[in-house]
Amino acid sequence: MNIAFFTQELNTGGAETQLLVLAKELKHRGHDIHIITYYKGINDDLAKKMGFKTFVVRKNKHFTPFSLIYQTIRYLKSNNIQILHSYLAVPNLYASIVKIFYPKIIVAWGLRDSKRFKSLSIKDKLGFLLSIPLSIFSDVIICNSICGRMTYSKFYPVKKIFTIFNGIDTKKFVIFKNHKTDSEKPRLIKIGLPARLTEVKDHLTFIKAIFILNKSLKHLSVTCIGVDNISLRNRLQHQIKAMGLSELWTWRSFTQDMTQFYNDLDVTVLSSISEGFPNVLAESMSCGTASVSTDAGDASVIIDNDLFISPIKDPKSLASAIENACTSSVNKEHLREQIVCRFSVNKLATNTESLLEQTLLNASYTGPA
Repeated sequence: MNIAFFTQELNTGGAETQLLVLAKELKHRGHDIHIITYYKGINDDLAKKMGFKTFVVRKNKHFTPFSLIYQTIRYLKSNNIQILHSYLAVPNLYASIVKIFYPKIIVAWGLRDSKRFKSLSIKDKLGFLLSIPLSIFSDVIICNSICGRMTYSKFYPVKKIFTIFNGIDTKKFVIFKNHKTDSEKPRLIKIGLPARLTEVKDHLTFIKAIFILNKSLKHLSVTCIGVDNISLRNRLQHQIKAMGLSELWTWRSFTQDMTQFYNDLDVTVLSSISEGFPNVLAESMSCGTASVSTDAGDASVIIDNDLFISPIKDPKSLASAIENACTSSVNKEHLREQIVCRFSVNKLATNTESLLEQTLLNASYTGPA
């Protein structure tokens, strides 16, 4: 197959990471892979090094939705692309509009979340309302979570929607066999939250949970990865200081060596109010580190342990779940095996390949070239 992945930009988010993971495996299987973005991203060079044909639409300041659609169609035609696989909400909308003007192309939407519609901004709500009629121009809709499929089935054509779980690179996310523990006595209990600084990640509930936990467990050390939203970080930092937790807390930028980060932790935590398939939970478990989360998206499917799951926006329950993980005897190899068996890159690629091939086969029109 000749496939073009289509997204806003190649940055360090979970969706962009999954795009590259899937594209790499499909290319390895002999498919012709292109990546179209409409902004430059920090992983553009990485994509080129991986051998992908890349096309960035916005090369100057003169950029309109019309020029994006026109240049995308021109690229698709000149490279004989069969399938346009879009990732995330806005690229999905553009992909459907491309389909209207270029009916020959097969459009596969990629949905990476399970929206809480009440929490959406007015702009996002308008975008979602627009996506409902445009969904009829997609040929197939791929959700990366069961929760996402259940949510979107209320609004989009049910027969087009399928669930394909993300694939975790278990060759990258490994257990460090001879990993040294801290020499400090008593040993610190290390807790990490690797998540973008956005309201949907609900860092405030996590902070409140640590405040509660600090009363029952001593020698805590907390690291939050994600410093992109300075305004939100300052507000959270003020809350941390007010609760007397400053000495426990460290803020860090996202690191290329997340395997090291997970191996250094005792527990990885997410406190989100909405998720799709939260990669960090599975990556952590692949490294043999216990994961705890609010019941957002498919977190409970990944963790598969009710003692490590709490309701959203419930600091007391989240603190209890973290304490359960901190005080339990963790079998690192068992945690890793759960991910290797259920969420491999091979399964992601095989399921996607099969679905796209079937969609291509079932296309009932040829359309103008």
